[in-house]
Amino acid sequence: MADLTIENFYKYGYGLLGLRPEELYSLDSFDFLEMVEGSLAWNEHKTDDMLDWFSWFTANQMVATGNFKKGTEPEKVKESLFVNSETARKTMLITKEDRLQDAQTEKDKLIKRFNLPDNKT
Repeated sequence: MADLTIENFYKYGYGLLGLRPEELYSLDSFDFLEMVEGSLAWNEHKTDDMLDWFSWFTANQMVATGNFKKGTEPEKVKESLFVNSETARKTMLITKEDRLQDAQTEKDKLIKRFNLPDNKT
């Protein structure tokens, strides 16, 4: 909310809040920002409810089709449906060296687990 330009003012006022011009111009800035924050929080809540519904539906469909021997947890399905911005940002910040290091670590674990000869070439 720190970058409240006139374009954002109109976008949030008319689009997000659905205000008419006389309603928008009669609000003071504190009330306007409170309404925007409340609306954004409500939209996040509605999105979370929708993802809950989708995850339960998907999990039940997966079990009902008989394709899975074990049950599927709706929470795991929901995690795969939604990646929050913090997780996406962390994923984008992983460097090539980090990926190579992770791959080498996984390879070493598998070599140790299956008692394979260590061919470091």
